[in-house]
Amino acid sequence: MQFIVNFVGYCVSKRKSLVYRTTNHQDYVKVIDQLNTADVSYKQEVISKVSSVPGGSYVNLGNDYRVYVNNENKGKALRVIHRMEDQNILQAR
Repeated sequence: MQFIVNFVGYCVSKRKSLVYRTTNHQDYVKVIDQLNTADVSYKQEVISKVSSVPGGSYVNLGNDYRVYVNNENKGKALRVIHRMEDQNILQAR
């Protein structure tokens, strides 16, 4: 299943650029909200990081949130994200 997710992510990344990646859901929602406000179209990808050992326990390692934009909108999206970082709206990474 992870292979399919990676393949789809690879196909998306050919036409789009990764502009933001986090494991913090609140920051992810804030970035999406600001991109919507700035009228920047985006694609999002959420990858669950889970692990289990055969016969062992299941471990949830969290989610990886990724935001992709068209190459034409990359500059605008990065300006929005950097402005949020400068204003300390996002948590430090």
